[in-house]
Amino acid sequence: MITVTDHAPILIVAIPLLAAFLTPVIGMISAKIRDAVVLASIILTIGMVSITAVKLVEGAFKPIVYTLGAVEPLPLDYEVPVRILLVIDALGILMAGLISIIALLSLIYSWKYMGKGFRVWTATIHCFC
Repeated sequence: MITVTDHAPILIVAIPLLAAFLTPVIGMISAKIRDAVVLASIILTIGMVSITAVKLVEGAFKPIVYTLGAVEPLPLDYEVPVRILLVIDALGILMAGLISIIALLSLIYSWKYMGKGFRVWTATIHCFC
Protein backbone atom coordinates (compact mmCIF):
# COMPACT_ATOMS: atom_id res chain seq x y z
CA MET A 1 0.00 0.00 0.00
CA ILE A 2 1.33 3.42 -0.96
CA THR A 3 1.24 6.03 1.79
CA VAL A 4 2.07 9.71 2.01
CA THR A 5 5.31 8.88 3.80
CA ASP A 6 6.52 7.03 0.70
CA HIS A 7 6.16 10.22 -1.36
CA ALA A 8 7.26 12.73 1.29
CA PRO A 9 10.56 13.57 -0.46
CA ILE A 10 8.89 14.76 -3.65
CA LEU A 11 6.07 16.46 -1.72
CA ILE A 12 8.71 18.69 -0.10
CA VAL A 13 9.23 20.12 -3.59
CA ALA A 14 5.70 19.82 -5.00
CA ILE A 15 3.65 21.42 -2.22
CA PRO A 16 5.40 24.83 -2.26
CA LEU A 17 5.42 24.94 -6.07
CA LEU A 18 1.70 24.18 -6.25
CA ALA A 19 0.93 26.70 -3.52
CA ALA A 20 3.03 29.38 -5.22
CA PHE A 21 1.04 28.86 -8.41
CA LEU A 22 -2.35 28.86 -6.64
CA THR A 23 -1.70 31.84 -4.32
CA PRO A 24 -2.36 34.65 -6.83
CA VAL A 25 -5.28 32.76 -8.38
CA ILE A 26 -6.97 32.15 -5.02
CA GLY A 27 -6.11 35.72 -3.99
CA MET A 28 -8.46 37.00 -6.70
CA ILE A 29 -11.29 35.09 -5.03
CA SER A 30 -10.68 35.62 -1.33
CA ALA A 31 -7.83 37.02 0.74
CA LYS A 32 -8.66 34.86 3.75
CA ILE A 33 -8.61 31.64 1.75
CA ARG A 34 -5.34 32.71 0.13
CA ASP A 35 -3.74 33.34 3.52
CA ALA A 36 -4.98 29.96 4.77
CA VAL A 37 -3.55 28.18 1.71
CA VAL A 38 -0.14 29.80 2.19
CA LEU A 39 -0.04 28.93 5.89
CA ALA A 40 -1.25 25.38 5.23
CA SER A 41 1.34 24.84 2.49
CA ILE A 42 4.21 25.89 4.73
CA ILE A 43 2.93 23.74 7.60
CA LEU A 44 2.50 20.76 5.25
CA THR A 45 6.01 21.28 3.93
CA ILE A 46 7.39 21.29 7.47
CA GLY A 47 5.44 18.08 8.08
CA MET A 48 6.90 16.40 4.98
CA VAL A 49 10.40 17.51 5.98
CA SER A 50 9.83 16.04 9.44
CA ILE A 51 8.57 12.73 8.01
CA THR A 52 11.56 12.53 5.68
CA ALA A 53 13.96 13.39 8.52
CA VAL A 54 12.53 10.59 10.65
CA LYS A 55 12.91 8.15 7.74
CA LEU A 56 16.50 9.31 7.31
CA VAL A 57 17.32 8.82 11.00
CA GLU A 58 15.66 5.37 11.01
CA GLY A 59 17.80 4.39 8.02
CA ALA A 60 21.05 5.19 9.89
CA PHE A 61 21.53 8.40 7.86
CA LYS A 62 21.83 6.58 4.54
CA PRO A 63 20.71 8.86 1.72
CA ILE A 64 17.11 8.41 0.58
CA VAL A 65 16.78 7.94 -3.17
CA TYR A 66 13.41 8.81 -4.72
CA THR A 67 13.02 7.82 -8.36
CA LEU A 68 10.92 10.03 -10.62
CA GLY A 69 9.83 8.00 -13.60
CA ALA A 70 10.08 4.29 -14.22
CA VAL A 71 12.21 2.16 -11.96
CA GLU A 72 13.82 0.35 -14.91
CA PRO A 73 13.46 2.67 -17.92
CA LEU A 74 15.64 1.45 -20.74
CA PRO A 75 13.87 2.44 -23.97
CA LEU A 76 15.25 1.43 -27.36
CA ASP A 77 18.25 -0.46 -26.00
CA TYR A 78 19.81 2.52 -24.23
CA GLU A 79 22.54 1.66 -21.80
CA VAL A 80 21.83 4.56 -19.45
CA PRO A 81 18.42 4.73 -17.72
CA VAL A 82 16.28 7.76 -18.50
CA ARG A 83 14.95 9.06 -15.20
CA ILE A 84 15.40 11.66 -12.49
CA LEU A 85 16.72 10.69 -9.08
CA LEU A 86 15.99 12.84 -6.04
CA VAL A 87 18.64 12.05 -3.43
CA ILE A 88 18.12 13.34 0.11
CA ASP A 89 20.92 13.24 2.65
CA ALA A 90 21.23 14.56 6.20
CA LEU A 91 22.59 17.98 5.23
CA GLY A 92 19.89 18.45 2.59
CA ILE A 93 17.05 17.63 4.97
CA LEU A 94 18.60 19.87 7.63
CA MET A 95 18.68 22.78 5.18
CA ALA A 96 15.12 22.06 4.01
CA GLY A 97 13.94 22.05 7.61
CA LEU A 98 15.68 25.31 8.46
CA ILE A 99 14.36 27.03 5.34
CA SER A 100 10.81 25.82 6.01
CA ILE A 101 10.86 27.02 9.61
CA ILE A 102 12.33 30.39 8.63
CA ALA A 103 9.64 30.73 5.94
CA LEU A 104 6.93 30.05 8.54
CA LEU A 105 8.41 32.54 11.00
CA SER A 106 8.80 35.24 8.36
CA LEU A 107 5.24 34.65 7.18
CA ILE A 108 3.92 35.07 10.71
CA TYR A 109 6.05 38.19 11.22
CA SER A 110 4.98 39.82 7.98
CA TRP A 111 1.29 38.95 8.28
CA LYS A 112 0.24 42.24 9.89
CA TYR A 113 3.20 44.24 8.65
CA MET A 114 2.42 44.03 4.95
CA GLY A 115 -0.46 46.00 3.49
CA LYS A 116 -3.17 44.45 1.37
CA GLY A 117 -1.55 45.53 -1.88
CA PHE A 118 1.63 43.55 -1.38
CA ARG A 119 0.22 40.54 0.41
CA VAL A 120 -0.32 38.38 -2.66
CA TRP A 121 3.28 38.71 -3.79
CA THR A 122 4.64 38.25 -0.28
CA ALA A 123 2.61 35.07 0.12
CA THR A 124 3.79 33.78 -3.26
CA ILE A 125 7.43 34.44 -2.39
CA HIS A 126 6.99 32.59 0.92
CA CYS A 127 5.71 29.55 -0.96
CA PHE A 128 8.86 29.48 -3.11
CA CYS A 129 11.09 29.23 0.00
